[in-house]
Amino acid sequence: MNKAKKLFALLLVAVFALAMSIPAFAAHNSTGSITIDGTTPGKTYDIYRIFDLTYDDSTPSKVAYTYNSDWVNFFVGGDGAGFISATNPGALNEVIYQRTKNYINITDANVYEVAQKALAYCSTKNPVDSKVGATGSTTITFSNLPLGYYLVFPQGASIKVDNPAGTPAWNSICSLTSTNPSATVKVKATYPTIEKTVDSAASVTKDVGDVATFEITGEVPDTTGYSQYTYKISDTMTEGLTFNKDVVVKFGSNTITDGRAASFTVDHGSLIYSVDGKGFTLSYDMTHYQAYVGQKISVTYTAKVNSKAVNTLTQNDAHLDYSNDPSNTNQTERAPDPDPVQVYTNKIDVLAHEQGNEAIVLHDAEFVLLNSDGKFYKYDPATDDVDWVDNEADASHYRTDSDGKTAFPGIADGTYTLRETAAPDGYNLVPDDITGIVAAHEDTANGPVGKTTLVKVPHTTGRLLPATGGVGTTIFFISGSVLLAAAVIVMITRKRSAVEA
Repeated sequence: MNKAKKLFALLLVAVFALAMSIPAFAAHNSTGSITIDGTTPGKTYDIYRIFDLTYDDSTPSKVAYTYNSDWVNFFVGGDGAGFISATNPGALNEVIYQRTKNYINITDANVYEVAQKALAYCSTKNPVDSKVGATGSTTITFSNLPLGYYLVFPQGASIKVDNPAGTPAWNSICSLTSTNPSATVKVKATYPTIEKTVDSAASVTKDVGDVATFEITGEVPDTTGYSQYTYKISDTMTEGLTFNKDVVVKFGSNTITDGRAASFTVDHGSLIYSVDGKGFTLSYDMTHYQAYVGQKISVTYTAKVNSKAVNTLTQNDAHLDYSNDPSNTNQTERAPDPDPVQVYTNKIDVLAHEQGNEAIVLHDAEFVLLNSDGKFYKYDPATDDVDWVDNEADASHYRTDSDGKTAFPGIADGTYTLRETAAPDGYNLVPDDITGIVAAHEDTANGPVGKTTLVKVPHTTGRLLPATGGVGTTIFFISGSVLLAAAVIVMITRKRSAVEA
């Protein structure tokens, strides 16, 4: 009986040992996952399996690679043929195709070049899977992937040619094996963007008639994998800016397009000025400009500030649309819009009224305006220009209307002085200049806007002075009137006495 118990116990231990050994045999994995770190919300990330992988169930570290059917033409006679070697200079993996042995010569030194050439081939193939970066997250995970060698590609990302070997900025290659089924890829993808300034700033204050210089900047993208790559900038401005149609484009220090001439050409693209004169559309096929990859794109042009800019939101908006899919040259996406740049200008309103009673407004009060440099305001309506002149005689003299108002529009932020040059009839001239008048914009949710500063000018008036000898004359008038009245009374009395007699 004891022997039977001992035998049973030994059998039970053996069963448990066998049961516990089963997970050890099954510890290898038949699928894997790729986590992409550094993703951008809203951007699409594709993965491609370049090599398939098989492994020995009993010894999972023993693997064999074969070409993925979609990528045979890349490695056999294609752009990837240089990464397949007929000899083995070191510990390279074999790859057998049509009973011919070769070796996969992909190393840390050339993996970036492999990724670049593979991108060009991607345009002809569908990815294994695609995912879009989620808001509030910088990672994406692809699960249940067959084991193999994968390429990770962010759609529309720009390649940085100055990256060290083995660290591509926009895509990466990784391997999923039975013993290492999970991989994390750090993607430092860059996407085409533009910035915009006016006179090298985000906003400026101007006099009407001043010229503002605008600049849009970007970077020439690498177009590897694209047969055609659209790079299109659209620019529009509000009515307060009169566009001078003088676009100049530079890649680095090289002038590519000069739109200042009466006639000009754009190689491999187009520059179209809008019919209403409010902007332009500039487009290039960047596959023709790869000699400038990574260099600064500079688009400059000018516009004159006109009277429609006074006290209104006057800004300039730009957009960039660029290709983002090598397999579809007609597909583009819009880069995040840069903040619009603003130009603002102000106005000074003048109200002439009687001192002590603003309800009595005065017309025909005449004024001139001086700036902080002591120069006089002059506006030319024919050219819509504000100028500042040295002499008062050359300045614009503005008279108040029937509402007692006049104005000096189209002036930049600053401190000004108001001077009256002629008073309304019946009122005294204001002898002293009104100094320290500050014209300043206001900041709104949409940006800075010029505003109106009201200056009230009270006028005094006097009473009529007596004329020369005025009192004596009055006495004579009164005395004469009394004498005349007395004479009339005497005559009437005599007539009555004669009648009675």
